[in-house]
Order: sequence, then structure tokens, then C-alpha cells
Amino acid sequence: MSGSSDRLGPLPAFLGTDARQPVAWVRMPTGDEMWVVSDYTLARIVLTDPRFSRAAAARPEAPKFNTANPSRNSIMSMDGSEHTQLRRLVNGAFTPSRTAAMTRYVEELTDRLLTEVAETGPPADLIASFATPLPIAVLTRLLGVPLEDGEQFRTRVEMLFDITFSTPREKAQHGMALVAYMTGLIERKRRHPGDDLISALIAAQDGGALSSEALLHLGLALLMAGYETTVGQLGLAALWYLTEPSLRARLDGGEVSGAIVEELIRLTPAASVSFPRVALEDVRLGDVTVRAGQAALVDVVHANRDGQVFPDPGRLEADGRATAHLTFGIGPHYCVGAPLARMQVRTALSRMIARFPGLALAPGPDAVRWKDGLTTRGLTHLHVTW
Repeated sequence: MSGSSDRLGPLPAFLGTDARQPVAWVRMPTGDEMWVVSDYTLARIVLTDPRFSRAAAARPEAPKFNTANPSRNSIMSMDGSEHTQLRRLVNGAFTPSRTAAMTRYVEELTDRLLTEVAETGPPADLIASFATPLPIAVLTRLLGVPLEDGEQFRTRVEMLFDITFSTPREKAQHGMALVAYMTGLIERKRRHPGDDLISALIAAQDGGALSSEALLHLGLALLMAGYETTVGQLGLAALWYLTEPSLRARLDGGEVSGAIVEELIRLTPAASVSFPRVALEDVRLGDVTVRAGQAALVDVVHANRDGQVFPDPGRLEADGRATAHLTFGIGPHYCVGAPLARMQVRTALSRMIARFPGLALAPGPDAVRWKDGLTTRGLTHLHVTW
């Protein structure tokens, strides 16, 4: 892993100096090689051009950046009409009434967690006491997962994002455990449906719109995508507030606007890279040609800081930017949970600031500790006082 001094923390080694070329041929921790794209304009091509295939990247022989084997039945490993059909089902399950109910729930849960932090007293670890339990509770409620099961899937999901320390065998074991868990949950929900996303998708499957295998992998995709990156995004947003005087001066006693949330997500994305895509034919990207069968992934961290697109890219522009960042992707695979993630960041940050106006990093060198060895970014500890 290589470090950074501007609140980026440790990044995967393959996002080092060479990868900051617009398009660079880079060796992955698996030993496979692929193109890493950090130019914003070229990154959009990789994410939107149908000549770059997620389905091809899920094949066993495709280049990989970690040892987790993506399922070819996952919505994240589909292209074209197959993906569109599943995506339409998921979008339909995010009804306005369910979204409104989740907003109220997040507000109430945030206040309850902050009250517990205040009652425990300083110093406090915001990751353990706030940034982790909030998205776990939100995700379990949204999907219909029992809250007490949250810790069980938390450690298994994190293992699958690892690129350095775990073995293929360990990843396979955790993957099989998640499949077994989701299979059991679907069976329970089929017998006792509720007002949750898994129950809504079971109803779609019973209506013939979804196969049993597709339902299983869709549930797993929502479970994995909704947890790890949201925990990371909450902690990273809090760190930026605590260490950036200009942001703090603007937000103390003020409003956390949607524009500020977007800038925080642009500057400090929890997802450092996109999923790889494999070229179905030769594709010209800038000065290089990606040959058919070669893989490319997007360096989200540096594409979001492309100075050709974002003037003064390391500065937080409180009034927003005209150009969209790539943290949630773009095109067909744009993150379906992006509105929920934005809402959690905005709610958590605004209520945290209002509840603890004197919030500050705890003294000492260990106040901030970073996760390492993952493709996602985040903190293991964020110790604060007030």
C-alpha cells in the first residue's frame, strides 16, 4: 500500500505514481495485468461504453485485481438487457414511500446513536459508536435482515473486499457463508413476508420476473454494496470536517448542503476503484489501445481529482461543481443506493455537528487509523473529544 498526506490514507499500490498516468498498464496483487484509467473523460468511456463488459470480467479466465471470484449471476456482472431487467426490478422496489420511511428512520437512529455517544462521554470512537452501527441498522431494515445478524455479515463482507491479506480459500469460505445466509433469509421471508426490499423482490420472483438464482445474487449484491462503502463514506466525511478549517467554519452553525455532500463524496470516495471491465474488441483510450480480452478499471480517487475537469481539484467547492463525480459510477451500473448513501452522509454530518459543536480529534497520534489492504477506503478508528 502507498500512503498519501491529504486525507486520502493508504491506497492500493496499483494506484501509485505509474497509475496516475491517464491510462497505465499495471500489475495487480493477483499477478494479472490490466489498464488503470485515472483520466476522468476516458474513465467515463470505460464505465459507459458497451464494448467494455462486466459479464466478460466475471469469467474465470478474465484478469482479476483480487482473489474473490465474482458471480456471473450477480447484477454487477451483467450487461445489456439482462442487466436492465434486473435493474428495473430493483428501482421499482425503491418506492417513494419506502424511501421516505427510511429517511425518517435514519434521522431517528442518528439522534439515538449520538445520544449514546454523549452519555458515554469523551473520548469516543466515531467509527465503532456511530459510523458502523448506522449503515448496518439502515441496511438490515431496508432488506429485512434481523439486526442481530448485522455483525455476522459485516466481517464476511469486509473479507471479500480485501486485496492483500486473505487467501482465495478464505474468500471462498466467507462467500459460501453469505450465500447460505441469504438463502435462509429468502426462505424465511417467503414464509413471513414483510415491508422490506427482499420481500418485494420475492414477490417479483414469484410473479415470474426473477429466477431463484437471480434473486439470491441480487440480495447478496445489495447486502455487500450497501454496507462497506457507506461505513467508509461516513467516517471519511467526518474526518474531512474535523481536519479542514474552511469546511468547519462554513458548517458550524450552518447547513450541510447537498452540494457539500457531493464534494465530500468526490474528494474522499469510499470506493477507490471501479469493478474491472473487459474489452470485447480493440478500443482506443487516449494514446493507448485496449486490446480485446484485456481488462480496464477506473481509478476513482484520481479521476475525481482530474485537474482538466475539476479546477483546483483538491479544494472543496461549497457551492458545488458543474461536473458529476464518479464515486457512484455512471451509466448502466450507476449505484442504485446512491440516494440512500447521500442521505445518510448528510443526516449524520448535520446532526453530529449540531449535537457536538466543540467536536475535535482526540489528542495523540492514534486518533485516526486507516483500513489497509482493501479496495474500499475507510477508517478503523476515529477518536474524538468535545
